[in-house]
Amino acid sequence: MGVDSLAINQDNEQMKEMKVPEIVGYHLREARLEIGMTQAELAEHLEAFIGRRWFPQSVSIAELGGRDFTAEELYGIAFALQRPIQSFFETPPGTEKVKLGGRQHPINVRPRSEKTLTDHLNDARRVLRFVSKELEQQIDDK
Repeated sequence: MGVDSLAINQDNEQMKEMKVPEIVGYHLREARLEIGMTQAELAEHLEAFIGRRWFPQSVSIAELGGRDFTAEELYGIAFALQRPIQSFFETPPGTEKVKLGGRQHPINVRPRSEKTLTDHLNDARRVLRFVSKELEQQIDDK
């Protein structure tokens, strides 16, 4: 099965459940194609960032989610493709579950420290109330 035959199609049934290396690989491929870089060019370009050259086959395997990444490689890929590192971890459209440690997790589950939209809106309301009171105080002082 070649890279193009598994081109990680958003309609593909495999997209419903993904492992982290598959998510990273999906974004690696999308970013590479977006800037018009071949697998061979990316393989060569990575050497400047991680100190060793990948083979084009290594890029292909990575794009298919067939390998784990070191932190150094992830940073190198992010720099080489001029993307923020966190963008490689966003779940692709159509993904329903992420497989971590052999377990499936629905993507609507978030870390406890992550704020919801409601939390952000409440924070914004508090700031606006504070600013409004400050402005009223300044007007009253004049």
